[in-house]
Amino acid sequence: MRSWRKQVISLLALILVIVLAFLAWLALSFNRQYTAMLRRENESDLTLWMDMAEQRLNAVHDHVYEILLTIYTKTTTAPGSGALPVSVSVECQDLMENLLLVSTDSSCFFLTDTDSVSNLISAPNTQPFTRTLALKEYVRTLLPSNARSTSDKHWTPCIIGGESYFLCYLHVGKYAAGALCRAEIFNDIGHTNLFLDDTSLFLALPDGSVSAIHGKADASSLMSADGRQPASSRNRIIRDFPLLGCRAVLSWKTPPLISRWGIAILLLLVMAALFSLVALLSLLILRKVADPTRKLLRAQEEIAAGNLDYRITSRPGSSEFKALYHSFNDMADQIRSLRIASYDNLLKEEENKFRMVRAQIRPHFYLNSITVIHNMTYQNRLEDIRSYVQALARHIRYMLNIQSPMITVSAELTHIENYISMQDLRFPGSVKASYRCDEQVADTEIPFLMLFTVVENSFKHAMNLYSTMELNIVCEPYSEENFSGMRMIVEDNGDGYTPEVLASFSGPMPEELPTKDHLGLSNVQYTLRYVYRRDGLLRLSNLEHGARTEIMIPAEVKKSEAADL
Repeated sequence: MRSWRKQVISLLALILVIVLAFLAWLALSFNRQYTAMLRRENESDLTLWMDMAEQRLNAVHDHVYEILLTIYTKTTTAPGSGALPVSVSVECQDLMENLLLVSTDSSCFFLTDTDSVSNLISAPNTQPFTRTLALKEYVRTLLPSNARSTSDKHWTPCIIGGESYFLCYLHVGKYAAGALCRAEIFNDIGHTNLFLDDTSLFLALPDGSVSAIHGKADASSLMSADGRQPASSRNRIIRDFPLLGCRAVLSWKTPPLISRWGIAILLLLVMAALFSLVALLSLLILRKVADPTRKLLRAQEEIAAGNLDYRITSRPGSSEFKALYHSFNDMADQIRSLRIASYDNLLKEEENKFRMVRAQIRPHFYLNSITVIHNMTYQNRLEDIRSYVQALARHIRYMLNIQSPMITVSAELTHIENYISMQDLRFPGSVKASYRCDEQVADTEIPFLMLFTVVENSFKHAMNLYSTMELNIVCEPYSEENFSGMRMIVEDNGDGYTPEVLASFSGPMPEELPTKDHLGLSNVQYTLRYVYRRDGLLRLSNLEHGARTEIMIPAEVKKSEAADL
């Protein structure tokens, strides 16, 4: 039977070679032509912008010339000839107001008497007051020596209030007139593609600064330190702009290798040519790979669902899947046999462990009780011996009558009260115990002798003949992150747990059964693991004076599961 892998790999390699070769040629050819076309369009747009900007600036220059011509015909312009007549001043002011209505490119017109350093300025009412105020302050700082003759049409770029402006400053005699045009209003000149988001237009000034006309990019990154060589990977065109005495820089991003709808049309043609190969490959994958894989996945789901008798009997379709089917059937046979044997061994092992733990608990009580009675006979305390024997009888009856590994919290507390009365008979006045059990948890079932073992451990380590032992037992509902159920707390006023004990019970619990060291707490810890199938349910800590033991009982455990142990 022929392998399907060679057929699939051969067809796939052929398709990839054809597609990649075509796309590489198409992308390079398209990108080269598109880049050249875009550069030609941008060169044309930049030329058009410079021509139209020059026309508009020349128009404003003529307006300034008109203001000076009015002064020249209405009054004497020679230095020291006296102040500007009021009538001429009003006429000039009106003229500048009218010129603002005619010329939308001007941000302000102004007239300066260089002898008296007095200024007339007109600005549109529509622009912000802060901008007008900044323009007035700038006009006051202009030096008469910077004014040009009326025949000089050159403009000077400048920065006012953080914005770029073009300055026309002319003089006739002692009078100087001028106009300021905000550079931003010239960004609507040219074709639409000139002002795309990735296109930027800037003026590189002689002093090394940059004046932005259009664009969001950092203007300083578009020119190198000498202002001549490109400082980034963006495409750019640099042209001298004599009217402003600077250079115009048009920058745009490099186009991607593949773009525009034309590529999609060409790709459709390629896909049509390769359709037969793709169809053949799809059919081959469906018959040789998809169907056998689907059968294999279904077989895995059947095994995972517990159907260990399920086997793959259908035709594989290729030599590889034939071997895989055979291996899967063999694996299913082994899983069936191993799972049954492992499950039986695990049940027997955990049952034996649990029985050994409980067997370690019961002799502990009997031996202690016999020792107590033995000691009381030497003290001739006959009445106390009778009471103690009655309490011991209840104690033994409680232990012998329990057939289930689980007991309610209330029954366990009754047994503990009986045990404490036995201790009080043995050492009168040496024990002071308090109990609190919420009604919500009184009928909750817990492992037999679980709470009692912790209480007995407190008597062993916290009780002495020189002070009264204080014992506090609390059973209450409790929940925290990843836990919901109840907790049983036993607190005493002894010396507390040693650091070694706290360390041994805070880490991971060993898999071996408990040894004679800390036998009671170890039995509790192992019993909690076997019953509730999780660790961290026994928590030891120290109080300011004494020890604190917490037993966490999860609410989600089922009684039937615990009873099976």
